[in-house]
Amino acid sequence: MQIKYSTSLLTMPSTWINIRRNPFFSYRGHPTFTVVLGPYKPCTTVYIIARLKYGTTTRHLGIFSISTSCPCDPCICIGEPHFTTFEGMCFDFNSDCSYILSQTLQPDAHDFELTANLVSIGGGLSVIESADIVADNHIIYLLEDGTIEIDSQMCDGTAFVVDDLTVAVEIIDQYTQVVFSLTEGWWVLWIKNAKTGHNEIRFEIEDYSPLVGKQRGMLGPKYAANATHTFEGFIKKNGDTTHNIQEFCLSWQVINSCPT
Repeated sequence: MQIKYSTSLLTMPSTWINIRRNPFFSYRGHPTFTVVLGPYKPCTTVYIIARLKYGTTTRHLGIFSISTSCPCDPCICIGEPHFTTFEGMCFDFNSDCSYILSQTLQPDAHDFELTANLVSIGGGLSVIESADIVADNHIIYLLEDGTIEIDSQMCDGTAFVVDDLTVAVEIIDQYTQVVFSLTEGWWVLWIKNAKTGHNEIRFEIEDYSPLVGKQRGMLGPKYAANATHTFEGFIKKNGDTTHNIQEFCLSWQVINSCPT
């Protein structure tokens, strides 16, 4: 695939950039490509023109646009110490313990749990030191140095896929790796912020995922795209709702995870 991109259609470059297809995985039988753009400031729109070339034959794919997140944009992101839920609710929370970000309420054929391990950096602030994922009997560690380990095996190289093909890892660049499951429809970006050296998480559950409607945690419930839901408060682990952020977050604290 070839692309060219710009923040304005009027300043689109004339040269094309070659993008290699991902060698180890596809999406529902179709080839996939990974493109890294930027960095750009928040709320920036980038326009992309894409085409496929087969020898001397060229097929134009069209013009697309993507936008970087605005502060507290309704997407799933966690940084130091900012949280945004699936419903787009933003809050700050600092601690020295581990917290369940998302957990399957009633696991059946599939289950998923994402836990963030926070550590204090002084001044009443904390950052994500590391994170843990348990997905369909696979144990995944997002390590402090930005690397990833699955089932006691370090994910070296540019891509890694478990034997049953349910979980995969791809290295996007030296600061960013993505853990994902095409079969279960979720992905987690593990990012080492180049400026601060702190770790960040971006997490999403796709609308086709069997996990939709079954997750709870500090990132809240994930509803189907066509579902109508009125926010009535943050849902604690016991099912009660509250508008108190401290009360809500502490309900999702992992037992015995705090330093003594």
